Amino acid sequence: GLKGEILISEDLEMIMDSMGQNKVPSSWKFAYHSLKSFNSWIEDLNKRVNFMKDWAYKGQPNVFWISGFTFPTGFTTAVQQISARKIGESIDKFTWTYSFYGFDNMPKAPPDGAYVTGLFLEGAKWDASNNKLVEPETMKLHYAMPVIHFKPTIGGDEKKSKKTVTYYKCPCYMYPIRTAPRERPSFMFYVNLPCHDNQNAYFWIKRGTALLMSLQD
Repeated sequence: GLKGEILISEDLEMIMDSMGQNKVPSSWKFAYHSLKSFNSWIEDLNKRVNFMKDWAYKGQPNVFWISGFTFPTGFTTAVQQISARKIGESIDKFTWTYSFYGFDNMPKAPPDGAYVTGLFLEGAKWDASNNKLVEPETMKLHYAMPVIHFKPTIGGDEKKSKKTVTYYKCPCYMYPIRTAPRERPSFMFYVNLPCHDNQNAYFWIKRGTALLMSLQD
């Protein structure tokens, strides 16, 4: 169109205007919802394509980038289905236990469940040495979470150990807008995050602490 080889339609003009303003054209948003600018969206799209390409040609990854899925809940359901078939139980009986790892010396793929990365913590900071939520630093809103082992189990975190552990049932959203329309739901699932006894679940609820699969930019 810019070369004069074809007529510039109204749709093409809208796409050009959006790109000039560093915005994702509305006609492209059918792929997946995002609040990123156009440049960041293109980088994210390339990352998603490469993730899927590596999976297809190099084999299943040891760590799954959950933010790269268009339907993350479809992935988590599939993980539970694999465990349910393995022991011959109904998938409805399964919940999750969560373990947290760094990127150093990551083991191979777990026998049950999946290692997941790509989550960000909003309204709190993750204490990697103690694997617990702590207060965030001043003027810093987001922190990258470590690798999380999503392990399907019958009983969940509350029955995993005899030790008394305080958990915050942390909501996880696909993008920063939490009150999304039904057609583009943002809420995905809850993740039990350990916290200190003097900073229980109500403490983090008041701070609006949540996990995000993507940031605005």
